[in-house]
Amino acid sequence: SLVIRTGDGSDNVVLDLSGQGSITINSVVHSIDRPFSSITVDGGPGNDSLEIIGSLKDERFIARASLTSVDQVLATLQSPGFEGSFTSFEAIVFRGGGGNDRATLFDSAGDDTFEATATSATLRGVGFSFTAIGVNNVYAHGTSGGSDTAFLYDSPQNDRLAIRHQFTSLRSDDLFRLAYGFEKVHAFAGNGGIDHADLYDSPGDDRMSASSAAAWISGRDYYAGARGFH
Repeated sequence: SLVIRTGDGSDNVVLDLSGQGSITINSVVHSIDRPFSSITVDGGPGNDSLEIIGSLKDERFIARASLTSVDQVLATLQSPGFEGSFTSFEAIVFRGGGGNDRATLFDSAGDDTFEATATSATLRGVGFSFTAIGVNNVYAHGTSGGSDTAFLYDSPQNDRLAIRHQFTSLRSDDLFRLAYGFEKVHAFAGNGGIDHADLYDSPGDDRMSASSAAAWISGRDYYAGARGFH
């Protein structure tokens, strides 16, 4: 196991798991010269950033924003035979290394924004930013409070959008994006492929509008729109 604690200033940390392993702290590279099964990295005080470069294994990345002023931002990474824990980083980037990776991102108690494309997805709010790059499956949860907004963009493949009261999903043959609990969702199709959208109502009173280019559905506590879908 490996435990790392940074200083009191604003630190930039890069954990590279793509080869034998290395960790870079403020441009100083430290090679890891033996196998390890767990790592803990504490950012400490300051405005710290962390970048994780994944391995070829199937990895599960989870990041949670702080809900109160005394909470710490917490992220974990799991793969067969490995577990990582990361605390007190205000900006975290996870780069998938090529396996069937999954990222799950949890919002804060404030107003947050989720933006997902075919290549990357970011959940951000006051004091935090989580980004997943090159990850096949991304799940974003907007259930901790605030008025949260999601923007979903299609891939060059054939995509299918499903808008429901509690969640909206966008999928293709090898990509999946889910926005759960967001009050506003905007989905866009314009990158190619034959894209299809399904809109479902809530248990309450709903209103739907449609044109040749877009469709919207809304209820008491949600709004979702799809533009450019067939």
